[in-house]
Amino acid sequence: MTIKHGNKTLACAAIALSMFLLLVNATSFWYAAVRAISVPYQLDYGEGIVLYQAAKIDDPLIAYKADSGYPYIIFHYPPLYHVVVRLAAAQLKLDLVPAGRLVSVASGFLIQAVLAALVFFALPRRLPRGKRLLAALSAGLLITVLDTFKWTTFARVDMLGMLLSFGGVALFVLTGPRSRWRYLSFLLFVGAIFTKQTFVAAPAACLLATCLVDWGRAARLAVFFVLMGAAVLAALDWMTRGGIITHLFMYNQNSFSLVRMIYEPAMNLRTIVPIVALALSYAIPSAIDVSMLIVHKRWKRLAANLTTSRTRRLGVVLTFMWILAFTVSLTSGKNGSNYNYFLEWNIASCPLAILMIFRTPQSWKSDPRVALVGLLPFLMLCGAMPEAMLRLRLTDAAKREEQTRIDNYATLVNLIRQTQGPVLSEDMVLLLKAGKDVPAEPAIMRELFTSGTWDERPFVKMIEQRRFPMIIIEDLGNWKRFTPTVSAAIGKAYAPSHEYGTYKVYEPTIN
Repeated sequence: MTIKHGNKTLACAAIALSMFLLLVNATSFWYAAVRAISVPYQLDYGEGIVLYQAAKIDDPLIAYKADSGYPYIIFHYPPLYHVVVRLAAAQLKLDLVPAGRLVSVASGFLIQAVLAALVFFALPRRLPRGKRLLAALSAGLLITVLDTFKWTTFARVDMLGMLLSFGGVALFVLTGPRSRWRYLSFLLFVGAIFTKQTFVAAPAACLLATCLVDWGRAARLAVFFVLMGAAVLAALDWMTRGGIITHLFMYNQNSFSLVRMIYEPAMNLRTIVPIVALALSYAIPSAIDVSMLIVHKRWKRLAANLTTSRTRRLGVVLTFMWILAFTVSLTSGKNGSNYNYFLEWNIASCPLAILMIFRTPQSWKSDPRVALVGLLPFLMLCGAMPEAMLRLRLTDAAKREEQTRIDNYATLVNLIRQTQGPVLSEDMVLLLKAGKDVPAEPAIMRELFTSGTWDERPFVKMIEQRRFPMIIIEDLGNWKRFTPTVSAAIGKAYAPSHEYGTYKVYEPTIN
């Protein structure tokens, strides 16, 4: 009896420490995220092209244009994020850069709230309210520990799309597959896909769960989802004269590497092994339970479990989503992929891990060591604390480096603004801030040139004719941004004249 009491005390102490560390880390994360909104320089390479797309989303001569000529850019995402950013900028009277980051930060914060609410209302009512609240807070705060969640600070499409995806999942799980609210959840999924076309894991998971309850309802949901998506796509295709399909599915192609497909998930996994281990511990029994009921053809019991129990429904839907999101993340084998490919899978791992820890009241009453063992992954928070402290208070050296970067960026913006004619820049946020158009997006252009989808000769000719009065590059030898032909043409027709931090300014040489 004394041993059990000691175990319970130890478990409670571990929980209190873990919650404290989670709150410190989350506070530090959101403090840095809010500060990042107003940072005056590029935070991620993709920010510039996405925000330029937002600036031109209503320009039929540029948005999803049918031809492959100048300007050499593609719109590789559907338009929802772009429209939301434009609305945010107009309503709050912001420039596009802070408006784009604000949309991402707000979306990330709301994802945290959605996961917390989902876990709180899905856990059994027999579990004391305090423990349900503890589980909910843990699920919401845990995602700020993920390295991939740092993507929240960038003006990119992913966070808005994931907010719609997880919002749809929460609505589906909390209302049930037989509720009429399920149609609203699938409308949210349509919105997610028109933010980023790879967000298919959530609707597929909810459809699979509905199939286990009622095939007829699943078929109607699938038809509704497809018709709504097709109607929106058809309208956009008509508005862009066929351009949107060309850009999203024909131009949006990158070379693929099997080695990269294995390497990138492995690198992501090593940062979240404890969370994934707990998620697996919950997902595997959940999958086995469903499989056994299917094998024994106990369809009525399976349907009753998923209809009457939010906890079982949440476990099944998240398990399906977890598997499907991991499958989608394997597209990280594409050249140009980044850690945002694992965001959906990593975030879905967190509530599964929390469900494992707080899965039943008995796990607390009969053997408190279960809770203690389940909290071991939170030890990774100890490793996150130094970074959390640095986010709250920068060192003097970091402050000086930051100010130097801001000064260099301001100098480059003024230099570009004073330059007559188009400027080619690897950093496209510079062009946005200087009020210039983006003549070309190097990374995707390089892929299209390499695959032969686009002809690079007209662009190379522009360089040879010195049509750009200025070119700003960080690394001319970067094979991911420039083909050898383009690099050679720049090296022959231009020469570096100034250097500002990591940026080199190239100006035309005399013929």
